Amino acid sequence: MVVTVRFGPWVARHVPLPGFLVTLGQASLPVFVTHLILVLLVLGTLGGDQYARSWPADGLLLAGVFGTLYLVARLVLWRDRRRAAKGLPVRAKPGVALASAKPLSAADGALPTVAAGAPSAPAPVGPVAPLAGTVPGGPPGA
Repeated sequence: MVVTVRFGPWVARHVPLPGFLVTLGQASLPVFVTHLILVLLVLGTLGGDQYARSWPADGLLLAGVFGTLYLVARLVLWRDRRRAAKGLPVRAKPGVALASAKPLSAADGALPTVAAGAPSAPAPVGPVAPLAGTVPGGPPGA
């Protein structure tokens, strides 16, 4: 952490960002969801045994998954540009939605209201009956 704090700004100024990482980062939520779907598909079809496939097969699988993630990121950014050109809403950018959002209030109808005279807390619940077939204080079926 000390190294990051000390040398982070210098690295940020002098080391160029790889374009594919920027693209993946700009569409991070759709890319993450696609990643989850691909992981579940691969585990469901090929199984979780890491020794069942050869190194070349794993390399092809990894290249295919990263290619799919990059394709999803490009498609999401392309769709966002098209929607913005038409004046339609696009995905919220980080920090923009929170900065522009106004607090919710009951006047907006967004928060539930309590009628006058109604209790503000739920009524207390009585004792719960034991499950059928069990004896209080003993194992089930005893």
